[in-house]
Parts: sequence; structure tokens; C-alpha cells
Amino acid sequence: HAAMREILVSHGGLPEAQAEAIVEIARRQSFHEGSTEDFLVTREFRRIADRDEMLHLLDCLFAVSAAHGQISVVEDSTIRQIASELNLEHREYIQV
Repeated sequence: HAAMREILVSHGGLPEAQAEAIVEIARRQSFHEGSTEDFLVTREFRRIADRDEMLHLLDCLFAVSAAHGQISVVEDSTIRQIASELNLEHREYIQV
């Protein structure tokens, strides 16, 4: 969780207290709901974010996934799915 908080601060530009709150909300949401709400969250983000924000999100996702030294196949697949749901092109995914 510390790595996620640090990435939200360094990549996302969030204050530490806000980053800590987001990590805690994500942890609780994941525990209680699993991935059932992921599509709804991604769809809403696609609606409100511009292209640069979507690419920045992918960058943050890769940073969180790589925090333990490598990105697993499952993590890569999940990020690819998110990129697809955000209507990002494959070249954009590869570029990030």
C-alpha cells in the first residue's frame, strides 16, 4: 500500500493524505466488491477524462504494477483491458 500511495503522490500529484485515503478506499472496495464495479468506474472515467488523463492513468497503473519489480501477465492483461475500455489505441498502450 505504501508503494501505491507514493505513486499517487509522485505520478498523480496528490497530497499524501489524499493519496492515503484513495488507497484505503481502493483496498476496501476491492475487498468488498472485487472487480464487479471495475467496468462502471472505467466507463465513468472515460466519460469525464481527456486523452492525456487517460494516458496518465495507464502510466500510473504500470507504475503501481511494477512497484514490486516486475509486471505480471495478469497485471498486464488488466491494464490492456482498461486501455481498451477507455477506447485507447494499441499504439497508445504500447507508447505508455
